[in-house]
Amino acid sequence: MKSKQIITLVLLVFVGVSVATVVVKQVRNSSSPPANTVDRPAADLITRENQVIAYYFYGNIRCATCNTIEIYSREAIKSGFADQLGDESLVWRPVNRESPENAHFNEDFKLVTSSLILVKIKDGRQTE
Repeated sequence: MKSKQIITLVLLVFVGVSVATVVVKQVRNSSSPPANTVDRPAADLITRENQVIAYYFYGNIRCATCNTIEIYSREAIKSGFADQLGDESLVWRPVNRESPENAHFNEDFKLVTSSLILVKIKDGRQTE
């Protein structure tokens, strides 16, 4: 009977260590943004009189799915609109919506989670 209890305890410890390892890996991955993410105030980025801005809004804590959505969104825009990106009639702007200087975007666009928002600028003003 004693050997049965020891085996049970060893298996429980193994499962606990496995779960802890997965959690630690997920936390480490969620804290690092994907490559090419610029974490600076959106106001620092210059806009033209007439263009479209593709904002990708993300938060401080990022899961693997959030990172993947950003990567797919950026790649779709790069591959589908290379000419517009080249002449800057379309710009890609990842923005941390949880940074204090970017907090206004949460109200402006009613953000509650990571989001891709397209904004049309005409004559220097947001029109759509």
